[in-house]
Amino acid sequence: MPYIEYIKREAQRRGLVEKMGQMVDPQTRKADRGQECEQAILGRCIIGRAERMPVPADRTSETYQKAKHELFGFARTHQPIESERDEENVAKEIESMIATKLKENNLDIGEVRFYTAVGTPLDYQCGVDGWVEITNQDNKKELITFDLKTGSHANSSIQADIILKLDLKDDGFTARETLNELFRFTNEVVDVYKERVSLNGQY
Repeated sequence: MPYIEYIKREAQRRGLVEKMGQMVDPQTRKADRGQECEQAILGRCIIGRAERMPVPADRTSETYQKAKHELFGFARTHQPIESERDEENVAKEIESMIATKLKENNLDIGEVRFYTAVGTPLDYQCGVDGWVEITNQDNKKELITFDLKTGSHANSSIQADIILKLDLKDDGFTARETLNELFRFTNEVVDVYKERVSLNGQY
């Protein structure tokens, strides 16, 4: 499905309208504060309006898991350009902190990568705003997904491994003021990874 048609469909389902590839309030013509927070902190995938992408059908559909799997690859290849990331974006800091904590736990890792899924069906239909991909020295990858909740909207079909909750102030938000909460999240990522490698007999 072309991206712009998907956004229009999802906006209509939420009582919103499409504007410049985003879902906005039909009266104010602005995105809500939750969306603004997600984009500033996590970044937003860059997708052309006419670009086609995999779209999950109903969860009961046999093609649902296949489409969801393909969406991770789609989001991975549509990440924000590094030089254009918002100054409040914390991706690199989170990557660094998780890598340090994993090494402190004597875990055998090769690379830690942070990916945003904001603006894709992973975000709108699966409640997955992004994921951390941890690759060990044997090149085995573990994906740990998360959803950023600001209280401005809810998704009843969240499928993320970790829920990251941030309280937005009445006068807006400054992402840097949320770093303590974000870095608490890095401990959860390490705990999930340790549990998985322990189950697999790697720890």
